[in-house]
Amino acid sequence: MIFEMTYPITSAAVSSDAKHIATGTKSGSVCVRDLSNGNVVVVNGPLCNNTSRVVSVGISPNGQLVGWGDCDSRVLVWNIHNQVIAGPFLGHNSEVNCIVFTPDNTRIISSSDSLIYIHDVRSGKAILTLDQKRPSLRQFGLSQDGTRIATGSTDGSINVWDSEKGYKVLGPLRGQSKPTISIAYSPDGTRIISASEANTICVWDTQNGNLLVGPFGERDRSPTIIVFSTDGTRIVSGFLDGTVFIWEAQTGDVVVGPIEGHRKPVTMVSFLSDNSQVISHSHDGALRIHDVRKVSIPRPF
Repeated sequence: MIFEMTYPITSAAVSSDAKHIATGTKSGSVCVRDLSNGNVVVVNGPLCNNTSRVVSVGISPNGQLVGWGDCDSRVLVWNIHNQVIAGPFLGHNSEVNCIVFTPDNTRIISSSDSLIYIHDVRSGKAILTLDQKRPSLRQFGLSQDGTRIATGSTDGSINVWDSEKGYKVLGPLRGQSKPTISIAYSPDGTRIISASEANTICVWDTQNGNLLVGPFGERDRSPTIIVFSTDGTRIVSGFLDGTVFIWEAQTGDVVVGPIEGHRKPVTMVSFLSDNSQVISHSHDGALRIHDVRKVSIPRPF
């Protein structure tokens, strides 16, 4: 199953119920699509006259809010039910590269080079700022209970922060020497995965910071994004060459891959429903849903 987009997709996020996907484009538009058929449910284009390239996008757990960060350092929040757009929330000094909502839907977390902001989605007030310049922050992941933020840095180190007070809980964790590309929590919060420009993936223990698995990966392939399956047993990663791999989380062994089809770098991957399907999107303008039990290049529908 393939959804072809008019403009190259720059970012995408799947809703927690895996029924919808929000996508942002170079033209500045953000839309929500039905994952069962690819149809557009709602699009923000006529509402905000935004022309700034969308760099990152996220959907709130209740599915009512879509947030995005753009190349002009702004964060906006869109209520897709009443069509109200809040923001822009300011503070970043470079493009906003990651957007995540907290589990209670009341806050939005965003990151740029060296900065993480937590804003109240109603008032737009900045509740917390994490500022780490040396080494500079690159990416972050939020635990499912919303209490911890894991950050990756330009030197490859990993740190864990309290999301309410902003103090460091754990770190630095060292095992990768090049900048962190992507970082994520396991569903139960006991592990963190990180992908590095060194073409390696590591799995960390969130209690003591020990390296549990890795480094592993594809020596000649550069990872772009990485996430756990919903049960925490598998890891899916997208790569710069457009391929997708699935790994065993306990060992780092390849389970499926390479899954081919994208012509440009993969910028989002996620498991769907019972983990039998993986969705990926790429700068080639396509969203692809792969049945990982069959492992074949999906056909247009």
